Amino acid sequence: MKEDTLLSIWLVHQQKYPHMSIEDYVKLIHQSVYGPLHMMDHPSIDKLQSYLDYELKLMSIKKEKDIIVPIGFGYFRVDLQAVLLGLIDKEELVQAFYLSMKDSITVQTRDDVMKRCLKDLLNAIDNKQILLDNTEGKHFIAKYEKASYPAIHHSEKYKNLYHPHYRVIHRSYLTDIFQKTAYKE
Repeated sequence: MKEDTLLSIWLVHQQKYPHMSIEDYVKLIHQSVYGPLHMMDHPSIDKLQSYLDYELKLMSIKKEKDIIVPIGFGYFRVDLQAVLLGLIDKEELVQAFYLSMKDSITVQTRDDVMKRCLKDLLNAIDNKQILLDNTEGKHFIAKYEKASYPAIHHSEKYKNLYHPHYRVIHRSYLTDIFQKTAYKE
């Protein structure tokens, strides 16, 4: 993916979620590079379905939320409101999420891409395109790289303000929901 495309995705997120911290940007990049791969350690359709059911009970419909949000490299965050609004049924969402875990890019290739994306993020912070503290960003990313790019959580502030409930799904499994929402790439 081109740097300007990733930057444009980050800028859209910055506009929609102005209280994103460095960890929220790193999570966004991690999801765009690795997809939901971190879930592959012990997934089963039953476990994924059970957790989806649990999470749906915590939610209510919020009209101002986007249903489909591009995050890069063919991945999208699909808000769980899609289920509540009848745009996708639970089984379809779980199946698309499960299949998205089985992407063919090797982890080593992904690590190289992750490293490049983090460098691009730091450049965007240096150039004041992404409005974060430069020193904090460098420190967080250095620790994150040293830890070998683990999956991380949203910041507490992000969780409290934006109530994220979504699944990361690859574009190849979203044809039906694209049509139902008239989503245009």
